Amino acid sequence: MPAPDYATEIATLEGMLARGELEIQSGGFGGDRVTFRSTTDLLSALTYFKQQAAANLQAKPPTTLVQFCGD
Repeated sequence: MPAPDYATEIATLEGMLARGELEIQSGGFGGDRVTFRSTTDLLSALTYFKQQAAANLQAKPPTTLVQFCGD
């Protein structure tokens, strides 16, 4: 199973919230269907994905770029 694309999940949930939708189907015909019981549940999922995205960013070690120039 591939790692979730947190940015896509967050954008999808924010769009649902803006439209007042509680159900989404992905993958076209026969795709996964998710139905939230309430706006509170949708907000909980949105908070979860935002926390996961933030943790994922913090988990990556810092990177240093070094460039050597020949004499």
